[in-house]
Amino acid sequence: RAAAPNQEETQLGDVKHSDHGMIFSGPVPGLAGSSTRSELYAILCALQGPGGLHIASDSKAVVDFGSIMLRDIAAGIWPNNFNFSRINDGDLWAIFYNMVITRGHHSIRLSKVKGHAIPQHLAEGKTTPYLKQGNDSADAGATDGLLHRKNNAHAIALHFHSRQKQFQDLMKNI
Repeated sequence: RAAAPNQEETQLGDVKHSDHGMIFSGPVPGLAGSSTRSELYAILCALQGPGGLHIASDSKAVVDFGSIMLRDIAAGIWPNNFNFSRINDGDLWAIFYNMVITRGHHSIRLSKVKGHAIPQHLAEGKTTPYLKQGNDSADAGATDGLLHRKNNAHAIALHFHSRQKQFQDLMKNI
């Protein structure tokens, strides 16, 4: 697959450069996927960048829990021994926690934006053209990420098909 002029291919996925910023798309690690896991993973990718970050997401669950964690860490009341294995996507939340501690809670801000906005939402003031464009771009990246997941599944299926054929050929010769 050839990269478009404004796109780079990496081992983990693709990075597209647009007027609205960079859009990373690729498969999300883990055995199971969900929109919440994908949103959280995208935030983890963004947190690897330098400087202060204001991250907007259309996932209320991620913004709410992440904001609570940021607030409690800032207040010094987040438990150091929190058991992330007891919550959904705890593996990723543990990484988020460690990144917040490393970067400093003051360098991260999370905001909820309207997802899948339509012209009516703009007219009602529920979003802005800037936020709509950003969320639409993120959704396009998510769609591209699904293609990576499908391509990986296809590659795995081809691998096992090939092994099955080798096994059949072996059995014919016995």
